[in-house]
Amino acid sequence: MFSLYLPQPSNSIRGEAFQWHIATRNFFAWLFAMPLVGNEIGKALVDVCDRMDMYRTRGTLNAKDLMIYADFRGYSRVANSPDYALGMLYFAEHCQNKGVWTNAFAHCVGMNGISPLSNSSQFEVSPELA
Repeated sequence: MFSLYLPQPSNSIRGEAFQWHIATRNFFAWLFAMPLVGNEIGKALVDVCDRMDMYRTRGTLNAKDLMIYADFRGYSRVANSPDYALGMLYFAEHCQNKGVWTNAFAHCVGMNGISPLSNSSQFEVSPELA
């Protein structure tokens, strides 16, 4: 039996510490090809990508590896899924992946007429626009 302790940053407050531990948990979910947890798929993917940048060797194609995982888990199947489309759009913006962004954006535009994206739990208005 082994124990592993990965502490949150010492200056983090309670909510930030919780998010830190969720991201660490999701890093191990990626490592073992298990589902992610969290309220927002896009944020979960971005947090895992950031954790991959922290834990993996410099020069590793973390965003590409995470996209392979997203494809495997079905997170990148955005057709008829506003939550996944908005999540992948958020992730693509973070990683600056034009192809993923274009695909997710096109699906967001197409689905918005059927079911407003603002009904999705993944929908967030930027504070600058609110």
